[in-house]
Amino acid sequence: MSKYLICTTRNEVSPDLSVWMYNDMHKNIILEIGENFRWPDLLNENDFIQPADPIVYQFFQYLDSYQPLIKITMHYDTAQTWLKQAQQLKDLICFNEVAQCQDCMENKHDATSGKSVVHIRDIIK
Repeated sequence: MSKYLICTTRNEVSPDLSVWMYNDMHKNIILEIGENFRWPDLLNENDFIQPADPIVYQFFQYLDSYQPLIKITMHYDTAQTWLKQAQQLKDLICFNEVAQCQDCMENKHDATSGKSVVHIRDIIK
């Protein structure tokens, strides 16, 4: 499911929200914002393996009653525009990262330099 997750508030605001984008069974593009289930902090994941566990029960109750706060069907052209804009931002971030690295600008990164280099452009690929 995480491949459909765009972003989350990560408990920074209340309620804790996530934004999802996915295709429905009719291949429509859906953008959905909904409240997250708040998992308790557990020391051991084996603490809630049993289906009768109250935490598991609460989670299934949450699933049964889940209603997104916002759910819209997005036009294909809008999604394509967003994708193009996101790619442009990614390219700009990578360009700025290289421009800020003196070794990149002087083409000094190689296996013999002994410097370990990790750039966002290498991670995103």
